[in-house]
Amino acid sequence: MTNSLWEYTMVVMNYLQARKTGGKMDLKWTEFFDIVIVGGNKPAFLVDDKGSLSLFRIDTVSGALHNIDNVPRARGEVDEFLKHGRCFQGGNAATLHTLLSIKSGDRLLYVGDHVYADVLRSKRTLGWRTCLIIPELTGEIMSNKRQRDTRNKLIQLRSHQFALEDEKDALKHTTPDEIDDEELALDRQLSAVRAEIQSILQVYNEAFHPRWGPLFRAGFQESRFAKQICDYACMYTSRASNLGLVSPLRPFRPTRDRLPHDHFLETSLIDDSTFVNDL
Repeated sequence: MTNSLWEYTMVVMNYLQARKTGGKMDLKWTEFFDIVIVGGNKPAFLVDDKGSLSLFRIDTVSGALHNIDNVPRARGEVDEFLKHGRCFQGGNAATLHTLLSIKSGDRLLYVGDHVYADVLRSKRTLGWRTCLIIPELTGEIMSNKRQRDTRNKLIQLRSHQFALEDEKDALKHTTPDEIDDEELALDRQLSAVRAEIQSILQVYNEAFHPRWGPLFRAGFQESRFAKQICDYACMYTSRASNLGLVSPLRPFRPTRDRLPHDHFLETSLIDDSTFVNDL
């Protein structure tokens, strides 16, 4: 029986490795991998903890499948087992851990392009390190660069809006029961600033996508998609080949998380009494 999954893998990997097609295809691309698994059957591959998924060794010449009843556990037995072939179909994550001789999921980086089927499941279930592929990221970055002046204008308008709101709040604090001309003037200024912000923001969003706007922003806040990336992806990039641009020994560290009160602490000169009163 023809193994269409293996044939497809051969075609894709030969082309990616050296643009080889037809009779020029070979198995040299497999030398870059310790283990090759096709037909993993996600997400079952990631959550199967009962060993119900079968594992087959692939005859890399004919594409034929040979059923494997028992996967060795000891390191020496695994090494001997892999001498008979390193290309497989099926199996589950536990089998992968065994064949790679790793005991902890954080020793493995999983690269995928789907938040739920790839990153979320592998992170929650297995504790794998995760890298999310976001093809739209390049376009988002380019749009951000083109909209730099517009973004700076929005930041200035927002700062002006906050200053007016603080001024109005201070006015209400001193004369809580009175509405005077100064407060009415502040209201008119605030309405004008808010209207200008909305007008510019609409143009800014349409520069990213005419309907959806920026992928990572909803107004001035992170989008739901952006929050999912921060929660479940250890890192993200626009394409998997970008990982080849850095040393495999390079450490990647997360950016520092900041809570709203962190901004207050870092931007305010306060004494203990002010701190207690403000909190």
